[in-house]
Amino acid sequence: MKKLIFILTFLIIVSNQGFSQEADRIVVFARIIDGDTVPIITLPEINVYSYKIIKSKRKARQLSRLIKNVKKVYPYA
Repeated sequence: MKKLIFILTFLIIVSNQGFSQEADRIVVFARIIDGDTVPIITLPEINVYSYKIIKSKRKARQLSRLIKNVKKVYPYA
């Protein structure tokens, strides 16, 4: 009898936690081009500024690395 109560309690607790993930959906416009569905997303405008004078070597290395990485992946964007 104790096993039955334990199993039923366990199943009730597990069943409450067993729900699947909620669907987080973003609805966007799409266009069909040559049989492929391409989403159309408008990106916000960004401002591009010139280089800043950096006083510490650490910040200069971080900025240099960031610029190198952006230039590497930019053709794929």
